[in-house]
Amino acid sequence: ENFNGFSGGVYSGGFPGGRFNRGSGGYVLIQASPTLDVGKGDGFTFECWIKPTTVTMQQLIAEYERALGTADGVDVGIDFVIQPSSILDANIEDVNNTGHDISTPPNLLIPRVWQHIALTYDKPSGIAVLYINGTAVTQANLGSFTPQTGFGNLLLGARTTYGSASSPNTLFSGGMDEFGI
Repeated sequence: ENFNGFSGGVYSGGFPGGRFNRGSGGYVLIQASPTLDVGKGDGFTFECWIKPTTVTMQQLIAEYERALGTADGVDVGIDFVIQPSSILDANIEDVNNTGHDISTPPNLLIPRVWQHIALTYDKPSGIAVLYINGTAVTQANLGSFTPQTGFGNLLLGARTTYGSASSPNTLFSGGMDEFGI
């Protein structure tokens, strides 16, 4: 599927895979449900295939947002993002609004190539791990806490915080497939 040109820039249908175009402002919006509130459990995994057109600028893969289009950082739960210098990064925000960051070393992601990425967090041990193509590339003990996954919106491919639902920012450009939690 192609996420370019949707009404309001939002695609909320099924997600069998698709392309994001930074110029279109398209993103996938998934309304929260109890099954998406994985922070209440013993841990979680976020995983998907990506084929980014570039790895030299910030691009959002997934993010929980309390409300769309606010200018308040406490309205963001977990975010999973590509940072400049080809860094895969995640900030696991807890229910007390404290961030817990984990990042890979630079230059591990490759533009225009399909690669599998994953973020895992095990609450009992406090261990978070980032994977690229099945290899654990970064591991950190972030401590045991309850991740903020109870917000009303899960976005794939863009952020509306510090933007708006119709004009999002931190846009992902490229292909994304088989996103799973």
